Amino acid sequence: MGNDKRLVKRNEQGEVRYATPCKGNSVQELYEEGREKDKAIMKKLCNLEDKIENGTLIELPFIQKGQYGNRWYVYYRKKTGNKNITWKMYYSKAEAKKKLKELREV
Repeated sequence: MGNDKRLVKRNEQGEVRYATPCKGNSVQELYEEGREKDKAIMKKLCNLEDKIENGTLIELPFIQKGQYGNRWYVYYRKKTGNKNITWKMYYSKAEAKKKLKELREV
């Protein structure tokens, strides 16, 4: 999601709610603020569905053979500065699979 902030989240009961509550002072203001949040949610959902349909949504972690030589790369999430996707190179497929298994068990 990059720099996107969560628009909705689940509460303790598992119900989906806005991530930040509406702050309007009247019913009309609350309604308008809710509509704006709903528009943002729909736009984000549409972008996500586009990525799913186009096959461009990346599910992490994953393993991929390098383009040159016999190297294997494991891509995973890690908070490093403003990046949150990183990779590590391995010279054997067995080492890469071991790292991938470790990441998936977390």
